[in-house]
Amino acid sequence: MRFARAMRFRRARLSATFSHSRFLDAPSSTTDVEQLLDAFLRAPSVASGKLRGGDVALVRVARRDLVRDATQKAAVGPVRLSEGTWNAQHLQPQPCDAEYAAECTSPSGKWTLRMRSHGDGEAKATLLEVWDGCGVACEVHVPQKVHGPPLADGWFASCAWDEPHMRVVYVAQASKKEPIQLGNRTGADGEKENDGGGGWKAKGKWEPDWGEAYEGQRAPRLFVLDIAARRVEAVPVRDEETSVGQAVWTPQGDGIVFAEFPHAPSNFANAVARLGAIYCTRPSKICHIHWPASAEEKPCPITEDAEAAVSPRFTPQGDAFVYLSRRAALHSGTHQGTVELARRNWPDTEQHRILVPVVEEPEAGQFPGLYLQSLEPTPWVAKGQALLATTIWRSGTAIVALDPSGANPPCRISTTGVHHGAWTLLDASEDFVLASRSSPALPAALMVAKVPGDPFDPTAWHWEPMEFFSQVLSDDLRNILGRIRYRFVKVEPTHDVDSHGKKGIDAPFEAILIESADTEGLPGPAILCPHGGPHATFVCNWSPEYAFLCTLGYKIILVNYRGSLGFGEAALQSLPGKVGQQDVTDMLAALDKCIELGCVDASRVAVMGGSHGGFLTGHLLGQAPDRFRCGILRNPVCNIAGMVNVTDIPDWCHIEVLGAMGKELYSEAPDPEMLQKMYDHSPIAHAGNITAPTLFHLGAKDRRVPYSDALQMMRFLRSKGQKAEAIMFPEDKHPLDKPRTEYERCLSAQEFLQEHIPPL
Repeated sequence: MRFARAMRFRRARLSATFSHSRFLDAPSSTTDVEQLLDAFLRAPSVASGKLRGGDVALVRVARRDLVRDATQKAAVGPVRLSEGTWNAQHLQPQPCDAEYAAECTSPSGKWTLRMRSHGDGEAKATLLEVWDGCGVACEVHVPQKVHGPPLADGWFASCAWDEPHMRVVYVAQASKKEPIQLGNRTGADGEKENDGGGGWKAKGKWEPDWGEAYEGQRAPRLFVLDIAARRVEAVPVRDEETSVGQAVWTPQGDGIVFAEFPHAPSNFANAVARLGAIYCTRPSKICHIHWPASAEEKPCPITEDAEAAVSPRFTPQGDAFVYLSRRAALHSGTHQGTVELARRNWPDTEQHRILVPVVEEPEAGQFPGLYLQSLEPTPWVAKGQALLATTIWRSGTAIVALDPSGANPPCRISTTGVHHGAWTLLDASEDFVLASRSSPALPAALMVAKVPGDPFDPTAWHWEPMEFFSQVLSDDLRNILGRIRYRFVKVEPTHDVDSHGKKGIDAPFEAILIESADTEGLPGPAILCPHGGPHATFVCNWSPEYAFLCTLGYKIILVNYRGSLGFGEAALQSLPGKVGQQDVTDMLAALDKCIELGCVDASRVAVMGGSHGGFLTGHLLGQAPDRFRCGILRNPVCNIAGMVNVTDIPDWCHIEVLGAMGKELYSEAPDPEMLQKMYDHSPIAHAGNITAPTLFHLGAKDRRVPYSDALQMMRFLRSKGQKAEAIMFPEDKHPLDKPRTEYERCLSAQEFLQEHIPPL
């Protein structure tokens, strides 16, 4: 990329665009694109929030650190909500110690367990530190022969206190097997001499892992720290070919309830290999074990694998627990789907029922079903009358109140409307709820509400901002953010003859249109963006990349085509078997709708997406070559027939191409007929039609969509005389989300777009 030449374009463009503002104290005549991008990427976000003791708010904020190429976190608080002081502007954020891999605080807020690595090489171990208000009260050294590094992955990981007995159950990698020593000399007594003279340690057998994001990690296991005894014990597993996590203590502290994940995917015929876990639904069950466990005791299953049960949470009364069932996705084979909320009595777990069922076809404006990965550790309010959760709701996220008795339907308690953005529940207590929200024009905001007498009355919830973020954003940046506009665009689908009238196929879908106030309602250059998945969603939240491009003068069209989460299960299930077809027509329909509204210049449109979004970018460039001036593809799926043998999710290739039949036809070695079908559904099948220049952003450590897939596409385009370039990020995986990677991705995309569809 010729960055020096591109800088002249950037300065000229920004001089015209920001003549109204002294951005970051720099004169408008020399305002720089890189400075603008830096400001957007460094805008802080909410990493987490806790209510200690029920009314003391402690928040962690995060921001990208380009110097260290890492995300830095800082603590804000405490703020005692019961005193009515919901203003944190006077507080100075305190840096968090990056040494700690994980930490969790006891329910009373008195104790905090912090975990970090200690030592180097073979002596490397885990140090568990128990802190009170004065510092470290207790520490325990855990060698690798007991367990490996603790997990903080957001899926298997959990850390739960049994405060009355001063015990903590947590998740760490299984212990490391000692490698065999090879090559040592044999002494006169026939024994090998381990004197270091020419010997080495054997590599041993290859061990599978959970794929993308779990490279080289051993199976997750549960461990209990007994603080008084300064002892760590492993929780037994039923089968070594399982992983466990998401543990909670039983109400009396005499047992542990947790989720178990078999390594073999039982929902696919003929599948024997462990498949990728992140962003995927895999078979799982809820299990229970007494603690301390007897010598021969093994965990007892409560649910079946087919229920795909995760995230158990006991009611405050202790007479039942609720959990999420992901069986809709498990049975269909899709990686994501509508989630059920289920309840089982305790300790008589045979009595169970579904509290929130799958919603197939939601009525307009009504609850579309649950779409979430897990429940918050403390979701209960109003003495257990309701539990709160964050769920995708069409093109946004909302906080909903759910009734553990099943008497009340799900109730949306966060404010509604596009301009309220996307909400996330941080923590809940008996009296208060702490949340965050963001939007395309708002990096982050903290919100607090007092729990009303009736948690299922949406009009009784009153949210107030907890002021903090306004002090860390400059006036210039706030002015620029204030000029970003966004709205939902309703799109009616088009059909082929065979699809019309099928369940879920007629449902309208949505796009989010983001534009600058300077060009609002006027035709301008546009970037059409499909999301990945395909069973994911663009929600109305903050994205520094889209804010950056919008501020430069581009219209951003984020399309939630049929198959996206948040619109009902029927619409979601209408896509498998039709990828590269139905989703392509939906993307073009959304573009046509925005052109019809007069917002887009049809002669200046680019397309940009990652993963399945990159798959659709390739399809759109090949199937509608006259509609697009250029395309940017991020770790794209280009040839499913080639991807199926190297990805950590070969099941995706079968389901999205073959539909429901993919479960039965699954094969570790697909036959030529199946490979041909996969090829026909791929962008590579239409690559000969592509005439627009392309830019590929690739991660060299991507196991989800290995970069060889994109390089084949790029080489083919070049062989046809087309312009195709790539930037390879050697240390990045599928998300391409390291801070410096994000910076270079955005900057190179801006230069590429400037060259092919420059804003006027």
